Amino acid sequence: VLPMGAEQGKEPPVVGQANAHTNAGTILDSAVREKRSMIVKEIVATERSYVRALRDLDELWEQPLRNKLNTGDPILTEKELQTIFTIVQGISCLHINMLKAFEEKLADWHDEQTIGDIFVKNANALSLYTQYINGYNASLAALQKSWAENKKFVKFVNEQTSGASVMSVLPSLLIQPIQRIPRYVMLLDELLKKTPASHPDFKALGLASHQIQSVAAFINEQKREYEQKMVVADVQMVFGKKYDKVIAPKKCKPEKVGSTENHNFCFFDTHLLIWKRVGKGVSLSPIKKSVKIVIFAPYLDISVKEEKDSIVVVVHDQEVSLEFTNAGTKDMWMKDFKNYQAINSDQSVNQTNLQESSSPVKQNLFNNQEHAEKSQDSSIGGGSTSETASATTSAGSTGTNQGLSSSSSSPQQTPTDDTSSQQTGESIAPNPLMVAVGGVALAVAYMWWGDK
Repeated sequence: VLPMGAEQGKEPPVVGQANAHTNAGTILDSAVREKRSMIVKEIVATERSYVRALRDLDELWEQPLRNKLNTGDPILTEKELQTIFTIVQGISCLHINMLKAFEEKLADWHDEQTIGDIFVKNANALSLYTQYINGYNASLAALQKSWAENKKFVKFVNEQTSGASVMSVLPSLLIQPIQRIPRYVMLLDELLKKTPASHPDFKALGLASHQIQSVAAFINEQKREYEQKMVVADVQMVFGKKYDKVIAPKKCKPEKVGSTENHNFCFFDTHLLIWKRVGKGVSLSPIKKSVKIVIFAPYLDISVKEEKDSIVVVVHDQEVSLEFTNAGTKDMWMKDFKNYQAINSDQSVNQTNLQESSSPVKQNLFNNQEHAEKSQDSSIGGGSTSETASATTSAGSTGTNQGLSSSSSSPQQTPTDDTSSQQTGESIAPNPLMVAVGGVALAVAYMWWGDK
């Protein structure tokens, strides 16, 4: 008796092959079928590992600490627990359910089986990651503070880890959610490449990939901001009070830190800082050794040249050689040197162009003022200065407003015969309304000029 579905001379159908589903409309090439199956198996295997890590975080760390809090013998406060283990339980529940769905799909895997729909179905729940990432930096900070200041916490950690440092155990668990999303992006991208456009899973995989990439982009931005804060903290820690005296007045922002065999250096947004420790070691660890600033100068004053195993930084008559252990590292930092120089050079050119383009405007204001003063003299004719000042003041205009105010009214007030006005001894007073309007116009012009 042949097994159900088998034909004479043929092997019975096996789950995972196209003919396991007689109505399958998509027949995959054997190589594509094998690749898709491998990727799905990796998704499921890594999901199991991830869920296990989340369970450890909850059962071995958060719950014992909460039990201590609830029994009146607290190690950490409720606020500290919430900060360190931010929404871990919510993420854990989400992925326990996702793992169950993945395993069900894998158990019945065939050419037309789908998996993208699981990601799409849980897309809204994956927004939990934005909350987790927003609190991740605070979580590490609270962990470090507790490890440094709380002896009961240190004792608890030693008991849980047999003496291993909290900074090598707990952070490795807390970073798991940060690492999981980029892993999803990679696996979904690979699966999508091995899925024909006619496949039932193609559309869902594309949508899932887009949704996961959005979360990944947010993670990368948060990671960049965190690394930026760490750079600032590292440099401030190394220099101490010297940072406030020497570096802070330049109002430049540290962005990237590196080290070589003989020096440390930091790329600020507008300046380059190179320093070395007096004594052994060049790490950024908070060792109490004196720090000597070798170079701290704007990129526009710096030139760099590349040698076999080093980058030579030149500032005026001073040269500093940064020695690297391998060419790849040297090339990477050389690229950064050139990028920072190019950015600052472009900004300098743009600033110069802006200044040059604005100077004719300022000159026109000077010319307009001079023209206005001449127009005032012409319109007033031979009248006495006291009479003119009196007329202008009565119109509500003072000081520097007089020139443009009189100029504004001159088209209507210019006499046809200046000689007759002098002979009669009468001065022609400007129209008070026009003087006031002109005064306001000049005040606005001066305000605009000052802003520029």
